[in-house]
Amino acid sequence: MQSQRVAKSISAALLGSNESFSELKTSADKLNSDIQELGGGTSSSTNADLAKVVPLVASTVKNAESVVKLEPVLTQTNKALRDVNRQSDRLLETTETITSLMLQQNAPATNLAAASQLNMLTQRIGKSANEFLSFEGVSPEAVFALGKDLNTFNTLSKGLLDGNPGMQLSATKDPQLRSQLQNLVNSFAETRKLSAIILANLQGLSSARVAQASVVDNSLPLLNALQALQQRYSAQAGVSKPALLFIVLMALLALLALAGLAQLYVQETRSRTQQSELQRQQAERQELEARRTNEANQSAILRLMNELQNVAEGDLTQQATVTEDITGAIADSVNYTVEELRNLVSQVQSTADQVSRATSQAQTTSSNLLKSSEQQLVEIRETGQSVLDMAERINAVSSQAQQSSLVARQSLAAAEQGLHAVRDSIDGMNAIRTQIQDTSKRIKRLGESSQEIGEITELISDLTEQTNVLALNAAIQA
Repeated sequence: MQSQRVAKSISAALLGSNESFSELKTSADKLNSDIQELGGGTSSSTNADLAKVVPLVASTVKNAESVVKLEPVLTQTNKALRDVNRQSDRLLETTETITSLMLQQNAPATNLAAASQLNMLTQRIGKSANEFLSFEGVSPEAVFALGKDLNTFNTLSKGLLDGNPGMQLSATKDPQLRSQLQNLVNSFAETRKLSAIILANLQGLSSARVAQASVVDNSLPLLNALQALQQRYSAQAGVSKPALLFIVLMALLALLALAGLAQLYVQETRSRTQQSELQRQQAERQELEARRTNEANQSAILRLMNELQNVAEGDLTQQATVTEDITGAIADSVNYTVEELRNLVSQVQSTADQVSRATSQAQTTSSNLLKSSEQQLVEIRETGQSVLDMAERINAVSSQAQQSSLVARQSLAAAEQGLHAVRDSIDGMNAIRTQIQDTSKRIKRLGESSQEIGEITELISDLTEQTNVLALNAAIQA
């Protein structure tokens, strides 16, 4: 019974069941101790049967112990795998929202193709995780596919958010769409972290798978060997027929239980395989749908490019085909642009005619201006000669003016000298007038005193005569 428990527990342990590890260790230790007890008291007749059992038990116990040692790795890996499955559903929901918003906003064809590829990658990443959970899931192809899908998803999501010229992806400017893309990038960062845990633990997971396969492969031979050993011990112990039948019945029940466990495990594995296959088919359908959409988009783009080739060659009568494809809105915009170009060309031609007429008028005006300029040149030359003659006359007048200025300076100097002489004469006359005024005052006083002083009348008369003589002399001097 312990051998079947080991096979059951090791299968459950690989699925990350915490209780299965303790049960696996207990069953393996019990199986090992039982075989060691049997080896201590066996007879020569049972040694052959025991020799067949011991290597199988040793291999089973060794594999069980190796799986028990990998408990942290297996628990962490299985938790990460389940989380990746849940994350893939969230990524799918977000990518579908992003694709819907892009279609509403008439996003570029390359961006739509990238969004469709992201939609497909979310399913493929989940499928890769389910393959790791299956019995034969750990393979180099699955590891390579998961790593490649993760790198592609990271490049496309960041390219849609911030742009990628190498992939012809334009940066998203719409706030709502940028918010969804940022959520996608953040969710994928968590998925990538979980995937890194899985990839880091692949060696331990692979070792556990090998140990499980060895235990499952040895379970039936070990059961048969144990039954043979049990029958040998029963025969030596003289077991009665009813007891022997009971033992055989119990062995059959154990065999049936083992078969049931094996069938249950196979069914569980098959169920997981079917689930993985369904997800793979769904991913393939989505990939096929994305490929069809991409091919339709490429066909529409090629048709539009062919129609635009004529426009590029100068045929503005060409009309782009407006359909329900991704290029429908672009074709409508192109037709509007071409129509505006036709109007612009007509305006340019009209403007060119007006410019031609204006150029002819300007040429005529220029000819008239040239003639006028030549006539003005002759007049300017004559005027220049007149100005030169006038300058010579001005120079002569200037020379004469300089001579007159010299004479004027000399006259000014003589006048200044005469002015000084006149001022001196005036000053002298002013002094004489002052003296005369003083004398007159004295004479007046003397006249007033003449009545009282009769004796000096004659003297005053003499003085008056002298004064008159002096005044006369002064007048003559002035």
